[in-house]
Amino acid sequence: MRFNRLWLALALALIVISINQLIAVAQTPTLALALTPATLKLAPDEQAEALIAVTNSLTTTLQGMTLTWFSDAGVEVAIKSPASNTLAPQATATWSLAITKQANGIAAGALYVQLHYTTTLANQTIPGISVGKLEIQERALEALDKIAQARVETALETAQERRTGYVYLIVNNVANVPITITQVHVNKPAFVNITPPEKSKSPMVLAPQEAVALEYQVEGADQVQAGKHTLVFVTDLTWQRGAQTMKATLTTPHKFTVGVLGESEILTAIGVPSFLLLPGFLMVAAFRFFKTRVYPKEASSLELKSPEFWMLAVLLSGAAAFAYPYLTAWVKWLGPPRDYLTGYGLRDIMIVWSGSVLLGVCAWSAWYGGDRLIKWTLLRNVPTEHDDEFQTMQKLAGNKMGFALEQVKITIGGQAQNVFVLERERASRAKVWVAPAIIYRVAPNALAQITNAFNTLLDQTDKAGEMAFIMRAAIHAGAITFAWSAPGILSSPTEIEKSAISERLGKRRILIEAE
Repeated sequence: MRFNRLWLALALALIVISINQLIAVAQTPTLALALTPATLKLAPDEQAEALIAVTNSLTTTLQGMTLTWFSDAGVEVAIKSPASNTLAPQATATWSLAITKQANGIAAGALYVQLHYTTTLANQTIPGISVGKLEIQERALEALDKIAQARVETALETAQERRTGYVYLIVNNVANVPITITQVHVNKPAFVNITPPEKSKSPMVLAPQEAVALEYQVEGADQVQAGKHTLVFVTDLTWQRGAQTMKATLTTPHKFTVGVLGESEILTAIGVPSFLLLPGFLMVAAFRFFKTRVYPKEASSLELKSPEFWMLAVLLSGAAAFAYPYLTAWVKWLGPPRDYLTGYGLRDIMIVWSGSVLLGVCAWSAWYGGDRLIKWTLLRNVPTEHDDEFQTMQKLAGNKMGFALEQVKITIGGQAQNVFVLERERASRAKVWVAPAIIYRVAPNALAQITNAFNTLLDQTDKAGEMAFIMRAAIHAGAITFAWSAPGILSSPTEIEKSAISERLGKRRILIEAE
C-alpha cells in the first residue's frame, strides 16, 4: 500500500513540473527579425547586402544565437558582419549578409532567415527560433548601349601584302559612371596581320562621356585567301554599380576584302577570270605566241578564248595546282613549300607567271624541234632544186635506188630533153622529180687509188652509197669533177608534171663521162 502511494506522489510531481514548463514557454515573448531592405532586386551574378536586426524584448539574456537560411530564388548567402552569440535584455544585435544572385538561378523567390537561440525562464533553459523573410526579385540588366558604344572607322577596303591600312576602333562611354576597357581582342583570318596600339595592351579607364580611338595597322600576309572577310573587335568592359562590379563585352564587326597586290590589274588586263586559271592560260598563250610569231610562223588552231583554248587551259591549270606544292618543295630557293589552293600572294603570282610562260616556251621548243626532226626524217631524201651532184647521189642511196635510173624524154614549151627519174613514181602523185645526167671528168693527175675505186663502182650501179663516198673523196682530192649536163630545159633537179614525159627510154646510168 505504501509503494502505491509513493508512485502516485512521483507522478503528481512530474505533472506539476511539465505544467510549469508549458506555462513558461507560453509566457516567453516572440522575438521579431527585421530585414532591411524587405525586397532585393538582383540581376544574374549581381551582389547586394541586407541587414538583419533583432531586439531582445525578454527579461533574460539570449544565448547561443546562430543564423541559418534557405531560399528558392537561387542565391548564395554569406555573413559579412557577424554579431555576438549573446544578447542582453532590451539590447539589439545586427548581422550584415552578402547576397549574390546565381547566374542560372530562377527569376524570383524568397530568402528565409532563421535565428536560433536559447533563454532561461523559471530556471528552465528554453530554445527559441525567429524567422524573417526577404523577397528576391529579378532586376533587368542595363542595356549595353546605355553603358558603352563601339564603332569602326576606316578607309580600308582591301588588305594587301606590302600595303598597310589603318582601322580605328572608337569606344565611347555613354554611362554616368567610369568604365574600364580591360582588353580588346581582334578575331581575324590567319592570313591577315594586325598590329594593335600600345595603349590597348593595358586597362584603360574612360570617364563618363569620354571616348578613345584605337589605331590598328592591317596588312595582308605573304599568302592569303582572296575575297570577302570580317574583322571582329571584342572589347571587354567593367564598371561599378554600387558595390557590384559589372562586366560586359562589345563586339564590333568590320567587313573588308583581302587581295593580292597587282592581281586584279593583271587578270583584268589579260582577261582571265581567276588566278586558278592563270597557269594554263599562260602556257597555252605562250605556246601559241611562239608558234604564230616565230619562224616558221605557222597558224594555230587554238584561237584565243575559243572553247578548245579554254578546255586545254583548264586542264593544264588543274595539273599546275596539283604540281605546285611539290615544285616549290623541290626548288629550295623558293622558300618553304607553298600551295596556292589554300592561299597565295605576290610571290606565287610571279612564280606561276614565269614558270607557266617558261613551260609554254619549252612546249613550243619541243613541238618545233620534234616537227623539224620529223620533217627532216621524212624529207631528207626528197630531192630539191638546190641539190648538187653529190647530194643527189646521197639521196639516191637513202632511197635505196642505186644510180641506174629510168631515163625519160620530157617536152616542155616545145623543147625536149632526156632526164633521169630521181624517185619511185607513185600513181597518187601527178608530179615527179627528175634531173639531167651527171657528167664526170677525171683530172690528168688524179690519184690512181681514187680513180680505180670509182671505175670499179661504175659497174655496180646498186651501190649508190659507196659511190657517194667515192665522189666526196674525189671532189676533195681534186681527182674527179662532177657537173650537170649541158644546160637544156633543166639544169638541176626539178619537180615536173608527169604529163610532160613524152617517152620512156629505159634504165641507164646517171653518171656519164665527159667527151
